[in-house]
Amino acid sequence: MALGALYGIPAAFMNAYFSLPLYGLVTLHIGQMFVILSLMTRGLPAALIAGMISTAGLYYETSNAFFFVTLSLELAVMLWLNRRGLSFLLSNFIYWLVIGAPISYIYLESADSLPTDFMVLVLVKLMLNGILYTAMASTIYHVLPMSWRFVSRPPVAPTLFGRIFYLSFISIMIPSLIIALILTARGAKQAEDQIVGDLYRKANNARLITRDLIAEHERVVNQLADTLALTDVNEHQALLTQTQINYPSFLTMLIANRDGYITHGAPNSFFDTLRTQPLEELSVSDRDYFRRAVESKNSFVSSVFIGRGFG
Repeated sequence: MALGALYGIPAAFMNAYFSLPLYGLVTLHIGQMFVILSLMTRGLPAALIAGMISTAGLYYETSNAFFFVTLSLELAVMLWLNRRGLSFLLSNFIYWLVIGAPISYIYLESADSLPTDFMVLVLVKLMLNGILYTAMASTIYHVLPMSWRFVSRPPVAPTLFGRIFYLSFISIMIPSLIIALILTARGAKQAEDQIVGDLYRKANNARLITRDLIAEHERVVNQLADTLALTDVNEHQALLTQTQINYPSFLTMLIANRDGYITHGAPNSFFDTLRTQPLEELSVSDRDYFRRAVESKNSFVSSVFIGRGFG
């Protein structure tokens, strides 16, 4: 218990306060390096305790308890493969390829409705993160005294050449992984910026189209008002109906007298239904678009019309 806590406490601290953000909520958790190091030096029981403590830090940061499930499986599979002659680094890669990535995909698919491309990014991050902290733990492990190491299989004395080659390989791989993760995050950020730019252009185009539509509607209303002022009242219904037919984006058109009561309407079917209503239902005197137009003696476009882009 004490040995597991010795490794788990720094792991939890690093996971909670020193996670490295890559893209959005996708982060690297380097603290798991201490858990893997605990497996290498103290065995599975101590590593599980360290893993439980370290995932408490991850749970504090992400409110996700699934980390402990994957970490426990990761430790057990790595130890099992290591006892069969594979290195811890290769064991970690096989775990994520065969077990870790599939179960993480199933969990993400059931727990969150993430886009497919973002889910792939998360899975790649998990695999690279696992390889990275295992490589860092392996580097530390190979410079520790032999007395600190947990013997998971009959010891074989490593040759000097083998040890130098292994350490050189890990020393090259760790920076390569970090560079790959940085480039991946940068590429994702560029893709995000491109998407944001496309959305901005589309939104701006929609704004311009809406503005032009409102301006066109206002022009039609002003022209109709000028025409109505010069024609006989008996012709108003026909003019209103024809205008609504010519501009079908006007769902309905109404004419009210100076007291605010509707006298004409289009289309005809709508106005015929409207005329069957009680007289008080035909009054628009309390409407902002009527009062403002009467007070200013000018055309007025209400905020509702501006917001929707049609009327």
